[in-house]
Amino acid sequence: MPDFRLHVFRRVAEAGSLTKASRILHLSQPAITKHIKILENEFQQPLFFRSSSGVSMTEAGWTLLKYVRQIEDLYEQAKHQILAGKETLTGHICIGCSTSITQYFLPAVLTTLKKKYAGMQVEVLINNTDSIIEALLTHRIALGLIESSCQHRGLRIEKFYEDEIIIIASPQYQKRSLSLEELTKTSLIFREVGSGTRKCVEAALRRKGLTEPLNIFQELPSTEAIKRMVAHGMGIGFVSKLSVEVEIQTGTLIELKVCGLKISRPFSVILPAGPDPVGLRRLILETLLSHI
Repeated sequence: MPDFRLHVFRRVAEAGSLTKASRILHLSQPAITKHIKILENEFQQPLFFRSSSGVSMTEAGWTLLKYVRQIEDLYEQAKHQILAGKETLTGHICIGCSTSITQYFLPAVLTTLKKKYAGMQVEVLINNTDSIIEALLTHRIALGLIESSCQHRGLRIEKFYEDEIIIIASPQYQKRSLSLEELTKTSLIFREVGSGTRKCVEAALRRKGLTEPLNIFQELPSTEAIKRMVAHGMGIGFVSKLSVEVEIQTGTLIELKVCGLKISRPFSVILPAGPDPVGLRRLILETLLSHI
């Protein structure tokens, strides 16, 4: 790491909290405060506004953060070039990941990486697709894993898995198949606006010519919450097939079919546009693509 104080500053800035940064860095809050104070003395002005809810950056803080990110990126590139061909690579990387990928795909990828590169530290921020794209564009994460397509000129998109979205219901549900018209009248437990799953489902229904509004009984921010509410018979839901393999096998949930409706979506990694990634960013990309 080029300068540990600058790294501490970046972790506080991106976490927005001394407490969160303390957990990430495994440092006491007084130690973190001391590092920040030394930097503020060096730059002769405050880098953060302090409040009871956390910290926010001053204009000087935003300026410094931009350059610290560049410094650490250059350091990672240099380290990768020097260590090219060696089997050891260490460091910290922060990635953004949608909920379904985090729960049902990412563990296998991290296991593969950690077995070969035990010294690498991967911090995972979980959010929906829109929030992950915004975090990457504002340099709060090094790369993102999302559940839907992305059309943005400033980003590079690489597909690494083709997921299927299915409709689930409680075993007590009276039917095993629905028409599109019946689907519009059935209570739905749906993901929140901005979710990759929701975007994909809505796009698929539009392609089938469905123009009637859906009967959304409840919006929820996670697949697990949808599964539990559906299991209690409160409606039906759209989820990744990966997420209900066990429940379908054990009979705690069932899959409903809609004639002519098949919904698939890519799981994609998004990175800043430009040169090919290096260092930990490259390793994660290569590992993801190897799981295709």
